[in-house]
Amino acid sequence: MNISHTALSGELSSPSSSTEEAFSEEGEVVSSKGEGFSSGAPLLQLKKALRQRHERWRRGLRLWQVEARGRQVFERLLRLPFWESCGGIALYAAQAFEVPVAQLFVFLLERGKRLFFPVVEAHKAPLLAHVRAQEDLEVGAYGIFCPKAYCPLVEPADVELVVVPGVAFARNGARLGRGGGFYDRLLAQPGMRALRLGLCFEECLVESLPEGAEDQRMHWVVTDKQCVDCLAEEP
Repeated sequence: MNISHTALSGELSSPSSSTEEAFSEEGEVVSSKGEGFSSGAPLLQLKKALRQRHERWRRGLRLWQVEARGRQVFERLLRLPFWESCGGIALYAAQAFEVPVAQLFVFLLERGKRLFFPVVEAHKAPLLAHVRAQEDLEVGAYGIFCPKAYCPLVEPADVELVVVPGVAFARNGARLGRGGGFYDRLLAQPGMRALRLGLCFEECLVESLPEGAEDQRMHWVVTDKQCVDCLAEEP
């Protein structure tokens, strides 16, 4: 079983540089960098407009672009100081347009880390299960690789670091997900005190994003160009 990417066609065009504005469904202008949001546009519509913009860009990436830039993300991840101290680490099985984590998966397994993956079930509480090998994953809901049924569930307190995918991130740690709320609910669980590490490509790192009361922020964001300490970015 292979959790690496499949090929996608499309030309690369940055969502933050090809044009200066995105639009909500009602035609209200939304800054591509999350600045100057219109007070007349509801939060969900603002998020939807930005999500569609960044998703179009991500899904236009070709396989070689994703893999090459994914290797750059991995190289930057290795520079972070907390891998040795964290024993229980939650990863994700990347889809074709997301930052790949296959190299990180092998790197952490070789160092004896306990690795957890999301159990994705529609309309159910967010769960994580312990995965000991790539063969413990199978295609689940929404076509996402998930732990097989025999993989033991883990408690939030067992998780010391969560590696989080996102459609876009802001430098202050704000995250724009795909709209299902899985990670917001996961990170808000009682007993969950893990360090939060968001991964995205450089074009999906923006200055700010619209946020709701239930949205969970990251402590770090890593792209193929930089590592951002989000707490240090806060005013």
